[in-house]
Amino acid sequence: IFPPDVVGSKGIDLRERLVTERGPVNQFAFYAFDAGLLLAHTINQLNILGKSIYDHQDFMTILRETRFQGATGMFRIEKGTNDRSSIGFQVYNMRSDGRVYHIGDYDPESTEIIKFTSAIEWPGKESDIPSDSHAEDINCPFYAE
Repeated sequence: IFPPDVVGSKGIDLRERLVTERGPVNQFAFYAFDAGLLLAHTINQLNILGKSIYDHQDFMTILRETRFQGATGMFRIEKGTNDRSSIGFQVYNMRSDGRVYHIGDYDPESTEIIKFTSAIEWPGKESDIPSDSHAEDINCPFYAE
């Protein structure tokens, strides 16, 4: 079903089709899709190799070696960890009109930390970055004098 090294662009195809047909889709749906694809690939590879899905060492070895272009971007497990490699995300800004705007993107493959597509509107409709000082009248239990 899947090549052993790279599963392919099934996730990207799914994302584009869903967004085209239905409009914006909850991002967590794509993480669930990628998790299901990872599990299916791992079980398929164990079956091809004649290994048991109940052998946790074989299962984890295959799972950690899997790489594919999923619905959430390139999927791979970082060497020496059980953590997924860095994934991109979108940056949103809630503005004074109460609406949420997409203002930038983080791409771990890029040299830019965040590529902004719009300016940030800080509280009070400010365009300048606010200072790190706190308001004197805030009773914050985390503030240490």
